[in-house]
Parts: sequence; C-alpha cells; structure tokens
Amino acid sequence: IYQNNNLVTADIDNNDPTITTYTDLVHNEIELPKYTLQQVIEEAKTMRSKYAILRYDPTTDKFTGYYYKNERWVPGCYKLTHSLSALTVLLRAIFPERFTPNSPEFIMGVSSGDYPAMVDQACIYRDQDGPCDEVEGGLNNKAPVLHFGSVFRKAMFPNMIAMPMPGEHLDCFVSWSTSKEVCGQFKPQPHIGGPGLVFGEGLSYDELTPQVIWRGTDFPFLNLFNSLDQPDYEDYIEDNIDLNAANPLADAIAVMRENYSMLVPRWQGVVLTAEAEQEALQTNSLPKVNIKFSSAKGKGKPAAVGNP
Repeated sequence: IYQNNNLVTADIDNNDPTITTYTDLVHNEIELPKYTLQQVIEEAKTMRSKYAILRYDPTTDKFTGYYYKNERWVPGCYKLTHSLSALTVLLRAIFPERFTPNSPEFIMGVSSGDYPAMVDQACIYRDQDGPCDEVEGGLNNKAPVLHFGSVFRKAMFPNMIAMPMPGEHLDCFVSWSTSKEVCGQFKPQPHIGGPGLVFGEGLSYDELTPQVIWRGTDFPFLNLFNSLDQPDYEDYIEDNIDLNAANPLADAIAVMRENYSMLVPRWQGVVLTAEAEQEALQTNSLPKVNIKFSSAKGKGKPAAVGNP
C-alpha cells in the first residue's frame, strides 16, 4: 500500500453517500487509496496513546513496531503489543507472497485498546455524525488505522477500521489462519465446565430456554464520552427508598426504571433483568432476561460473580 513515500490516490468518489469510511470500502470490495509514510505519522497526532506504526523491512525480512515518543505509555499498551505480534503472524499467513526479501516496503498504522484513545474527546462527546478530523480529499488523504478493539458507532473517524479484540478473539483468528483449527473456546463440548461451548445436542428449537443471557464487565470507560451514568447505591438508592417498606427491592427497581434513560446500556440491561426476575417470581417461570456483570464494584469492593 505504501511505496516509495509517493501518494497515488485511488478513484474514490467523496460525494458517494454510500462510501463514507474505510470500512465501507472494505465491505464494497473497493480498492483502498494509496497513502504516504507522512500520513501514517500524522495519525499519531490524533491519538493520546496506544498507536504504533508497523513497518516491514524486506532487507531484513522483519516487522518492526514504532511508538510515538510524545504519546503516553499506559498499562493498556500491552494490548497494542499483543495486536502487533498477532498482526505480523496473520499478514505472513494470509499474504505470504507479499512479505518476502524481494517485496517492497510496507507500513501501516495500528492502534488498540477497549476504545480508541483519541485526542479530540470533545468531538466524541458531541456524538456527531460527521468526521471529527475532516481533511480536504476525504479518504484519499487519510491513512487507514487498524484498531484492535471497539470503535465508535458513528463515522467520527472514518479511516478507522475495527479489528478483533486482543486476547482470545484475536488469538482465535491467528489459530485459524495458521492451522485451520478452531480454538478451544469455540469448540463444542459435551458437558458444562472448562473451555468450549455446550450446544445441547439433540434438543429441538421448542426445547430451548427462551432467555436472553449476557455476562460482561462494568467497564469504567463506558460513560467517558457521553452523559450516561453508571449508577451506585449511594446516589441512586440509599436516600430514595425505605428499607423498612413492604418490598424495598421493588421500590429500588422502580427508582432505576425512572432513571432508565440516564443509564449506560449495560446498566439498562441490569434493570431489565431485575424487572424480569420480579415478573418470573409472580408467574413461577424463568426470567426472560438474564443480563448481569461478571464483575463489578460496590463501595470499592468487588461484587460476587452473577450479582446484578
């Protein structure tokens, strides 16, 4: 893609409403525009941390990662180093003819983390539909950035391409690309316990349990770029219900329902679960919703696994 630091733009129509991001180009199988080394370097200035330049040097037949010295080296950078290592394996496995001592040099921008660590956080907070860093020429003048982790739903950074989350997700892609083996976490298992998935062999559709199940973490970054809350007992419940009332749990759920629109989506799921459990008690049935945190903190102490 990068060659001799020359920019040769692809024929991309910036007025086409269906092509607004690099992801659109990939999904529509349109050739990506060429970019320069300078454009890859410029992307480092848009990040606060966890951005690196990956370079393939054909004279040594090696990949090297470069980290911008003005960026902070934060604990989450281990996800970046993990992503770079996995990416080099994937590139060699999928494009062996591209990375040889006789191949041209190759350079690309890579970032990683639970979310992109962008400098322009004010733009993200506004949740705008258009690009935060719009430049003349649009995608023709922006180097792509592969982000290993979650990206923003709206095209605020249209040159950012979502990639698998570092860890088991990314490792499973590497496993399949190098050995055509499904990793253990996704292989069928006959019994619950240990890695793998239990599919319930022999069960018909009507025999399945009608329940939405989710487990995850109450990540602290989920409300950084919006006005939504991650509630705590002291602010939402303590002074708003009477613990000596006939049904304080129902009263607490009612308070959460009143503030439902103010909560981050994962906590909205917790509210739906609490309501479903109350309904199930009255009907002697299984709750239709089972969304809980695998870990959370209350008053500085971790809650038990499975507690809403």
